[in-house]
Amino acid sequence: MCSSDLLMQRICLLLCLLTASCSSKHHWSHSQLDSGSSQFSSTRLSHTLLDTPNRLQLEVIQTQDSCKGYLYVHSRPIPPIREDSALAKVYLTIKEERSFYLVTRHAGGHRLLLPDEALDSIVNALLEGEVVEISSAGYSSTLSPKGFKQEYSKFQSPSKLSNFLRLSL
Repeated sequence: MCSSDLLMQRICLLLCLLTASCSSKHHWSHSQLDSGSSQFSSTRLSHTLLDTPNRLQLEVIQTQDSCKGYLYVHSRPIPPIREDSALAKVYLTIKEERSFYLVTRHAGGHRLLLPDEALDSIVNALLEGEVVEISSAGYSSTLSPKGFKQEYSKFQSPSKLSNFLRLSL
C-alpha cells in the first residue's frame, strides 16, 4: 500500500471520528422502575452531563404520589446560605430573565431539592423550546430543549411493561 493511500485512510478515519463526536444527540433521557406495585414504581427524567466537575445535573423523579426535581453536584458540596444551613440559593435564567430560589439542601450538600415553582418554570420553558441556565455557588448548567419534549412525553406516560428483573424474597 502506498503511503499516500495510508494517509488518505487515516484522514478519512479522523474525519469520521470527528463527525461522530460532534453529533447533535440530545442529553435528555428517561427510565422507569416497575416494582410490580404502583406504590413503589417510579419514572426518572434526567439531563446527562458530559463535563461534571462544575456542572449541576437535573433529575426529575415521578412516583404515584409526587413529582420532585433535584439538582446534583459531583465534586465539592454547595454551601448553605448564612441564615439557614438547610437551604441554598439557585439561580434560573430563562429568556434573559434571572430569578433565584431558596432550595432544600440535603445532608452533605451534593443534592438539592427544587421547589415546585422552580421545577415548573424549568419544565414549561423547555417545553416552549427555551434554553434554561441554572447556577449555584460556582456551578452551572445550560439545559437545551432539544429532545426534551419527546423524553418528557415518555416520562409522563411510562409504558405498562413489567420489569423482567424482579427480586423475589
